[in-house]
Amino acid sequence: MTKEIQKYESGLSDDKHNALAKSFNPFAEEMTGLIKTAGTIEVTDANDIDAMKLARKTRLELRRVRVDVEKSRKSLKESALREGKAIDGMANIIKFMIVPVEEALQAKEDFVRIAEKRRIAAMVDNRTAELEAVGMDCTHLDLGAMSDAAYATLYATAKAGNDARIKAEKEEADRIEADRIATEKADADQRKKDAAERKQIESDNAKLRKEAEEREKVLAAERKKEAAAQAVKDKKAAAERKKLEAAQAATEKKLAAERATAKNLADDAAKAEQDRKDSEAQKLADEKAAEQARLAAPDADKLRALDQSICQLAIPSVSGEVARDAITDVRSGMNEAVKAIREAINELDNKKGGK
Repeated sequence: MTKEIQKYESGLSDDKHNALAKSFNPFAEEMTGLIKTAGTIEVTDANDIDAMKLARKTRLELRRVRVDVEKSRKSLKESALREGKAIDGMANIIKFMIVPVEEALQAKEDFVRIAEKRRIAAMVDNRTAELEAVGMDCTHLDLGAMSDAAYATLYATAKAGNDARIKAEKEEADRIEADRIATEKADADQRKKDAAERKQIESDNAKLRKEAEEREKVLAAERKKEAAAQAVKDKKAAAERKKLEAAQAATEKKLAAERATAKNLADDAAKAEQDRKDSEAQKLADEKAAEQARLAAPDADKLRALDQSICQLAIPSVSGEVARDAITDVRSGMNEAVKAIREAINELDNKKGGK
């Protein structure tokens, strides 16, 4: 085993590699002896007590070596990353060889427990199959922990219940079958009765149809006679309607002529009335224009005097900024006033000239 550690490609210098290998060699040597001992241990039945004890002792010793290797690995790895990788590699070699042997020894050590576990599992499978065969749900039953006596009682109870259920189902099936047979017989009797009733109904319907055909012949003759009489009445009524329509057409023609004459007279009267209104309106317009022209002359003279007064108003000379702004506003207002007065004068003169 020390040879595998010595051959391990650590990537370190020879001195460091040899020093590191020297740290793990004692574990490797101890591990080698324990693995050899583990290979000699055999457990075949529950009576191999000494072998099971030796398996436990050897497994614990191997676990101790593995734990010591892990402690040494952690201690040595702190020196440098490369040395840490080499330490991991050498430690993994030992652990890789220990773990499967340790697991095998654990299985040998637990031979009785594993065998018991397998026995219980097989027993649970058998009990589950038996109980499910008699219709019991085993989902929430701990069949492995149940004693043989308790299981026997449970199985007997389940079987009795299942037998009772099967018996009840059979009785129910027999009852349903008896009801079906009785129902089919009743249906057959009812169909026979219905067939007899249909036959009677068909006979009665045939008789009624024959009577209806005879009545229809009599009614057809009466309808033919009534139709002939109605034709004579319709012919006479058509002649009267034609005569009445001719009279109505003549009356409507006369009324149309009278309405046309009345409309012409009304149009002439309306035109004459409109001409009269237009003449009176023109006369009033002329009179109003003359009155406005007459009144406009004095107003125009007054506005001219006001225009002259505003234009002759003396504007003082000022030096302060506030006063200058005030004078500017006054002049602007006077200009606007003069402009409005002159526009009014022109409008009054135009009205006077229009007259």
